[in-house]
Amino acid sequence: MPKQQTSRTWLVIFLIVIVLIAVLFWFLAKKTTASVSNSNGVALNPTASESSAQNQAMAANLSTSSRSNSQTDTQIDCQIKLNFRHKLVVNEQTRDCYEYFITQYGEKNFAQIDQDLKHYAQMSFQAPASGEIIDLWSRYLKYREALGQLSVPSVNPNDSSYYQNVLTATQTLRQKFFSSAEVAGLFGNEDLYDDYTLKRMQVLQNTALTSAEKATRLKSLLEDLPKSWREQIKQQTVVQDLHQLTAELKAQHATPEQIQDMRIDLVGREAAQRLETLDQNRQAWNSRVSQYLTERDNILKSNDSDSSKQQQIQQLQQQQFSTQQERIRLKAFETTHDQGNSSLLN
Repeated sequence: MPKQQTSRTWLVIFLIVIVLIAVLFWFLAKKTTASVSNSNGVALNPTASESSAQNQAMAANLSTSSRSNSQTDTQIDCQIKLNFRHKLVVNEQTRDCYEYFITQYGEKNFAQIDQDLKHYAQMSFQAPASGEIIDLWSRYLKYREALGQLSVPSVNPNDSSYYQNVLTATQTLRQKFFSSAEVAGLFGNEDLYDDYTLKRMQVLQNTALTSAEKATRLKSLLEDLPKSWREQIKQQTVVQDLHQLTAELKAQHATPEQIQDMRIDLVGREAAQRLETLDQNRQAWNSRVSQYLTERDNILKSNDSDSSKQQQIQQLQQQQFSTQQERIRLKAFETTHDQGNSSLLN
């Protein structure tokens, strides 16, 4: 083959290789672009395995039209979860997302809020998740509207039966709008807390139980709660329960030993011992204050001059209350005493 013809052959082959490489890079670039994002930074073709965290990152770049003025500096608070088939997992995060949009009411009307949520779902999720989010949202709005129209029970609001009627009516209403799985997902934790609250009220209001029996049952209710909830709810309710049961026992002229037994049943021996120590310190303080107020009253009733009275009272304070902190605390007792109120000493 002539040398010139050979050179031309290699040139043709070289050009063909260059074209093939260019086509390959074009194909890869097109595939990557199609799966990255649109102009709003939202994935156009998310895979079924994408996590809720990825959806959250995509939602962060949605236009501010989906937020009210008070939320312009915040991200859309929606941690919606999907399963591996790209279907909606209904849980409390779903409900929190809906409530995030609903809190804009006042700055926006419900028609605008409804449009914003639907826009968010369509932009952030592909089918079938987007349709499921919108369908559940529509039913959730109807549920919220019906919830506000429930009649108020005609019983004492402080009675456990009032709370029972409200819970029953609410749970019946949910069944009209949601499946059992949706109810469990949206309201599972709320139902758990409501059930505990109702049972606690019933125990405290049960006149057939002694205070010690109430304490035992209240402690059992706490132990039946999930461990992650127990400490938080304990901090919220145990102090109230201790106060009520202690007041009941004192009204029944119970002995200190009976009060201590109730506390042991409710909070355990160590905590009960700390409470007993606090009681002893409080009683000692009240005794000192009571004695001081009696001597102070005698000084004020004397015929001495006002300046002499004030001097004697000041000396009395310094003799009986050695620290500045105690004397500052004492002023509150003086004020209530002078107003004819001795409740701080009870």
